[in-house]
Amino acid sequence: TYAAEGGKGKKLWKISAAILGAVTIADVQSSMGRREMTPWLRSADGRFQGRGVSIKSAIVGGALLGQYFMMRNHPQAAGWAAGTNFAAAAATGAVVARNHMR
Repeated sequence: TYAAEGGKGKKLWKISAAILGAVTIADVQSSMGRREMTPWLRSADGRFQGRGVSIKSAIVGGALLGQYFMMRNHPQAAGWAAGTNFAAAAATGAVVARNHMR
């Protein structure tokens, strides 16, 4: 079972998930109340607010949940999942940096 599998892949995935979660929180904080360019994340007044937070949280949470269930059947995929999370965290981190420059 997945719980019985040890190793670097599982640990690396957990670290990548925590980093992705932290960067997502930073992104939400840096975007809150600002004008949102992504149409499906905007509230009625065009700003990033509760709607955007809910959608962003659902996307990241759903991706991590999907990875978790995938790795239960395929523990060898943990390294790929971790790499995906690190890449997403880096891209999101760049957005956070840009938001703080504005």
